[in-house]
Amino acid sequence: MEELQLRSAVDAKYKWVLEDIFVNDDACKEAMDAADALISELKKYEGKLHAKAGRTLYEYLEKQSEAARLTEKLYVYTKMRLDEDNANALYQGLFAQAANLYYKLVGAVSFFEPELMSIEEEKINGYVKNVPELQQYQFIISQLLRLKAHILSAGEEKILALAGESLQTAKNACT
Repeated sequence: MEELQLRSAVDAKYKWVLEDIFVNDDACKEAMDAADALISELKKYEGKLHAKAGRTLYEYLEKQSEAARLTEKLYVYTKMRLDEDNANALYQGLFAQAANLYYKLVGAVSFFEPELMSIEEEKINGYVKNVPELQQYQFIISQLLRLKAHILSAGEEKILALAGESLQTAKNACT
């Protein structure tokens, strides 16, 4: 049976080029700070999505999309770095931070669907019509409206968001 090579012995053409995601670990850490700040900003929109005739809804969706993209990028980078060597304490820590950011994001946005569904459908459609930038979110909005009967209350969404991390315990125990 053939022995596994050490990663350092593997030809570079067979390795991931993670520098395409973040130039180095310092850039990743800076992005974590930026993601954390973005996620914190999302909370200020709670209870205000109806304000400014749809403009606030658009601003929220833009920030939420930016935070989600950055958090996903951090998660992928840190997970792939960890997969290079699961014993590397630096990448264990960075991955844990990225996972925590993900759960923080889920908790921060848990108000969105219930709050959006509390706004009358005609009013939401008016927002989309009167704020041209919202057109790019039309599909998402229409899908949420279609599924309105199945969306949890704000309190239930918050509980589900808070439970997310603990529900991963068994999965993470052996990794």
